[in-house]
Amino acid sequence: SLWSLEDLDLSDNQLEALDHQWFWKLEALQRLNLLNNLYSCLGSPPLFHGLIRLRRLLFGGPTLKELRRGDLCGVTQLEEL
Repeated sequence: SLWSLEDLDLSDNQLEALDHQWFWKLEALQRLNLLNNLYSCLGSPPLFHGLIRLRRLLFGGPTLKELRRGDLCGVTQLEEL
């Protein structure tokens, strides 16, 4: 089921904005790839707040302009960033 998803690759999808509601129930998610999209910031409230099992997070690209102090709030198990 969607709630037990462990790996999500949204890279190269021309995403112009990111919404925290996309991820808020994905508590089993361990790997998330958001590389090479068109977003300029990670949005608010903190995008990854409910991802308590997240171990690998890939984000960034040519249009990312801003990373704020609270953007990684709640992500405590990261092994790779």
